[in-house]
Amino acid sequence: TWRTFNSGGRLSLYSLGKPITEQEATPQKRSRYLLFEAERGLAVAQMSLFNGVALGMLLNVTVVLPRFHTFFNEAGEQRRLGDPNAAVDMDYYYEVETFISALAPMVSVVRRLPPALESFARDEAVQEVDFLNPLLRSRELQRLAEHFHQHNALRLRSPARAVVWNTPRLARLRVLLHAALQPDRKSVV
Repeated sequence: TWRTFNSGGRLSLYSLGKPITEQEATPQKRSRYLLFEAERGLAVAQMSLFNGVALGMLLNVTVVLPRFHTFFNEAGEQRRLGDPNAAVDMDYYYEVETFISALAPMVSVVRRLPPALESFARDEAVQEVDFLNPLLRSRELQRLAEHFHQHNALRLRSPARAVVWNTPRLARLRVLLHAALQPDRKSVV
Protein backbone atom coordinates (compact mmCIF):
# COMPACT_ATOMS: atom_id res chain seq x y z
CA THR A 1 0.00 0.00 0.00
CA TRP A 2 1.10 3.55 -0.70
CA ARG A 3 0.84 6.55 1.58
CA THR A 4 1.52 10.21 0.95
CA PHE A 5 2.86 12.69 3.44
CA ASN A 6 3.84 16.32 3.35
CA SER A 7 7.57 16.83 3.87
CA GLY A 8 8.30 20.51 4.04
CA GLY A 9 5.88 21.53 1.32
CA ARG A 10 6.71 18.61 -0.96
CA LEU A 11 4.38 15.70 -1.49
CA SER A 12 6.28 12.44 -1.00
CA LEU A 13 5.36 8.81 -1.58
CA TYR A 14 6.53 5.82 0.35
CA SER A 15 5.58 2.18 0.42
CA LEU A 16 4.52 0.64 3.70
CA GLY A 17 6.48 -2.46 4.61
CA LYS A 18 9.29 -2.08 2.10
CA PRO A 19 11.42 0.86 1.00
CA ILE A 20 11.22 2.08 -2.56
CA THR A 21 14.48 1.32 -4.35
CA GLU A 22 15.77 1.85 -7.83
CA GLN A 23 15.57 -0.97 -10.31
CA GLU A 24 18.98 -2.23 -11.28
CA ALA A 25 19.75 -2.26 -14.99
CA THR A 26 20.05 -5.70 -16.51
CA PRO A 27 23.17 -6.45 -18.54
CA GLN A 28 22.90 -5.71 -22.24
CA LYS A 29 22.95 -8.77 -24.55
CA ARG A 30 23.18 -6.81 -27.80
CA SER A 31 23.69 -3.23 -28.87
CA ARG A 32 20.58 -1.15 -28.35
CA TYR A 33 20.24 2.55 -29.15
CA LEU A 34 17.96 5.34 -28.02
CA LEU A 35 17.42 8.19 -30.48
CA PHE A 36 15.38 11.22 -29.52
CA GLU A 37 14.55 14.68 -30.80
CA ALA A 38 15.71 17.85 -29.10
CA GLU A 39 13.16 20.61 -28.76
CA ARG A 40 13.69 24.01 -30.35
CA GLY A 41 15.30 26.61 -28.15
CA LEU A 42 18.59 25.91 -26.43
CA ALA A 43 17.30 25.68 -22.84
CA VAL A 44 14.52 23.22 -23.71
CA ALA A 45 16.87 21.31 -26.04
CA GLN A 46 19.22 20.95 -23.09
CA MET A 47 16.36 19.55 -21.01
CA SER A 48 15.59 17.10 -23.85
CA LEU A 49 19.25 16.07 -23.85
CA PHE A 50 19.36 15.55 -20.08
CA ASN A 51 16.11 13.54 -20.02
CA GLY A 52 17.16 11.50 -23.06
CA VAL A 53 20.43 10.57 -21.37
CA ALA A 54 18.51 9.71 -18.18
CA LEU A 55 16.17 7.45 -20.17
CA GLY A 56 19.19 5.79 -21.77
CA MET A 57 20.62 5.11 -18.33
CA LEU A 58 17.30 3.80 -16.97
CA LEU A 59 16.82 1.52 -20.00
CA ASN A 60 20.50 0.48 -20.06
CA VAL A 61 20.91 1.40 -23.73
CA THR A 62 23.34 3.53 -25.71
CA VAL A 63 22.18 7.11 -26.26
CA VAL A 64 22.65 8.70 -29.69
CA LEU A 65 23.18 12.45 -29.37
CA PRO A 66 20.39 14.50 -30.95
CA ARG A 67 20.81 17.30 -33.44
CA PHE A 68 20.04 20.82 -32.22
CA HIS A 69 17.93 23.45 -33.96
CA THR A 70 19.49 26.81 -34.85
CA PHE A 71 17.31 29.83 -35.49
CA PHE A 72 20.06 31.80 -37.29
CA ASN A 73 22.84 30.86 -39.68
CA GLU A 74 26.49 31.90 -39.32
CA ALA A 75 25.79 35.16 -41.18
CA GLY A 76 23.11 36.08 -38.62
CA GLU A 77 20.19 35.56 -41.03
CA GLN A 78 17.06 33.96 -39.64
CA ARG A 79 16.37 30.41 -40.84
CA ARG A 80 13.04 29.47 -42.30
CA LEU A 81 10.83 26.91 -40.60
CA GLY A 82 11.62 23.47 -41.99
CA ASP A 83 15.08 24.47 -43.25
CA PRO A 84 17.10 21.21 -43.28
CA ASN A 85 20.28 23.16 -42.45
CA ALA A 86 18.71 24.38 -39.20
CA ALA A 87 19.58 21.06 -37.49
CA VAL A 88 23.21 20.97 -36.36
CA ASP A 89 25.30 18.42 -34.51
CA MET A 90 25.76 18.94 -30.80
CA ASP A 91 29.39 20.02 -31.28
CA TYR A 92 28.10 23.23 -32.88
CA TYR A 93 27.42 24.37 -29.29
CA TYR A 94 29.21 21.97 -26.92
CA GLU A 95 32.43 20.01 -26.39
CA VAL A 96 31.07 16.60 -27.35
CA GLU A 97 34.11 14.47 -26.54
CA THR A 98 34.27 15.96 -23.03
CA PHE A 99 30.56 15.26 -22.61
CA ILE A 100 30.77 11.64 -23.80
CA SER A 101 33.84 10.77 -21.73
CA ALA A 102 32.44 12.39 -18.56
CA LEU A 103 29.22 10.34 -18.83
CA ALA A 104 31.00 7.05 -19.65
CA PRO A 105 30.91 5.70 -16.07
CA MET A 106 27.09 5.93 -15.96
CA VAL A 107 25.73 5.73 -19.50
CA SER A 108 27.00 4.94 -22.97
CA VAL A 109 26.70 7.86 -25.40
CA VAL A 110 27.66 8.04 -29.09
CA ARG A 111 27.61 10.83 -31.65
CA ARG A 112 25.83 8.83 -34.33
CA LEU A 113 24.11 5.54 -34.84
CA PRO A 114 26.35 2.87 -36.42
CA PRO A 115 25.90 2.86 -40.23
CA ALA A 116 24.63 -0.73 -40.23
CA LEU A 117 21.63 0.32 -38.10
CA GLU A 118 20.75 3.61 -39.80
CA SER A 119 18.32 2.08 -42.30
CA PHE A 120 16.58 0.10 -39.54
CA ALA A 121 16.28 3.19 -37.34
CA ARG A 122 14.85 5.23 -40.23
CA ASP A 123 12.05 2.66 -40.55
CA GLU A 124 11.19 2.89 -36.83
CA ALA A 125 8.12 4.93 -36.03
CA VAL A 126 8.83 7.94 -33.82
CA GLN A 127 7.11 7.31 -30.49
CA GLU A 128 5.82 9.69 -27.89
CA VAL A 129 7.12 9.33 -24.36
CA ASP A 130 4.66 9.96 -21.55
CA PHE A 131 5.50 11.20 -18.09
CA LEU A 132 7.45 8.60 -16.12
CA ASN A 133 8.56 8.23 -12.55
CA PRO A 134 11.31 5.62 -12.02
CA LEU A 135 10.37 5.03 -8.37
CA LEU A 136 6.78 4.13 -9.16
CA ARG A 137 7.63 1.31 -11.58
CA SER A 138 6.18 3.31 -14.42
CA ARG A 139 4.32 1.41 -17.12
CA GLU A 140 5.82 3.85 -19.58
CA LEU A 141 9.36 2.80 -18.68
CA GLN A 142 8.32 -0.85 -19.02
CA ARG A 143 6.75 -0.14 -22.43
CA LEU A 144 9.97 1.46 -23.66
CA ALA A 145 12.09 -1.41 -22.30
CA GLU A 146 9.87 -3.98 -24.02
CA HIS A 147 10.45 -2.27 -27.36
CA PHE A 148 14.05 -3.53 -27.21
CA HIS A 149 12.92 -7.16 -27.05
CA GLN A 150 12.32 -6.97 -30.82
CA HIS A 151 14.24 -3.88 -31.95
CA ASN A 152 17.78 -2.49 -31.69
CA ALA A 153 16.74 1.15 -31.88
CA LEU A 154 14.00 3.27 -30.35
CA ARG A 155 13.12 6.69 -31.77
CA LEU A 156 11.36 9.14 -29.46
CA ARG A 157 9.91 12.60 -29.74
CA SER A 158 11.45 15.04 -27.30
CA PRO A 159 11.59 13.70 -23.73
CA ALA A 160 12.01 17.27 -22.39
CA ARG A 161 9.15 17.08 -19.91
CA ALA A 162 8.99 13.34 -19.32
CA VAL A 163 11.30 12.23 -16.50
CA VAL A 164 11.09 12.75 -12.73
CA TRP A 165 14.64 12.98 -11.34
CA ASN A 166 13.84 11.42 -7.98
CA THR A 167 16.44 8.72 -7.30
CA PRO A 168 19.98 9.03 -5.98
CA ARG A 169 21.38 7.55 -9.20
CA LEU A 170 19.49 10.09 -11.32
CA ALA A 171 20.64 12.89 -9.00
CA ARG A 172 24.28 11.82 -9.54
CA LEU A 173 23.64 11.75 -13.28
CA ARG A 174 22.15 15.26 -13.19
CA VAL A 175 25.26 16.65 -11.46
CA LEU A 176 27.47 14.83 -13.95
CA LEU A 177 25.46 16.17 -16.90
CA HIS A 178 25.78 19.77 -15.72
CA ALA A 179 29.53 19.36 -15.22
CA ALA A 180 30.01 17.57 -18.57
CA LEU A 181 28.12 20.07 -20.73
CA GLN A 182 30.83 22.59 -21.67
CA PRO A 183 30.51 25.23 -24.41
CA ASP A 184 32.51 24.55 -27.54
CA ARG A 185 35.57 26.79 -27.51
CA LYS A 186 35.22 27.79 -31.16
CA SER A 187 31.58 28.88 -30.68
CA VAL A 188 32.40 31.16 -27.72
CA VAL A 189 32.90 34.68 -29.02
